[in-house]
Amino acid sequence: MTHHVDRIGDVLGNAFPQCQHPDTEVRYKTFSNGTKHLCTQCLICGEKTDGSRWLPGAGIDLAALKPFDESLGQQYRVAIERRRIASLASERRRRHEEYEEYIRNSPDWQAIRTKVMRRDDYLCQACMEAAASDVHHRNYTHLFDEVLYDLVAVCRSCHAKIHGKL
Repeated sequence: MTHHVDRIGDVLGNAFPQCQHPDTEVRYKTFSNGTKHLCTQCLICGEKTDGSRWLPGAGIDLAALKPFDESLGQQYRVAIERRRIASLASERRRRHEEYEEYIRNSPDWQAIRTKVMRRDDYLCQACMEAAASDVHHRNYTHLFDEVLYDLVAVCRSCHAKIHGKL
């Protein structure tokens, strides 16, 4: 039975890795029942990095220690989320630049574009009135290896409407 518990502990330890940051400080944490426990808090992510120990008159001057700061964890999560959002925005810009380069300069795209314009008789398939000037991707599932079914000829005005730019 012990072996099974050890394996579960290993699995949980891998699923929820403990803090590995180097900056920690011994602090005290007050629990809902009023007891105070010593613990080590990471000053970067705010996690408790070891087990807590109850201090029933252990002769430790709590006034010399700072209380456990619950806000550190929230601040860390906010900073991580900001970095994640910035990284996603950067990746989105990079992919858009790659897409724009493909649309402007790829002979493969030019051949596909010509086929779509011919198929749609150079008529906007959105309004069925204006001459088509653009080829719109209905989706980007096959980007850089498009299937003609995913593309449609449209006029500039309808293309702007489709993309919500009007």
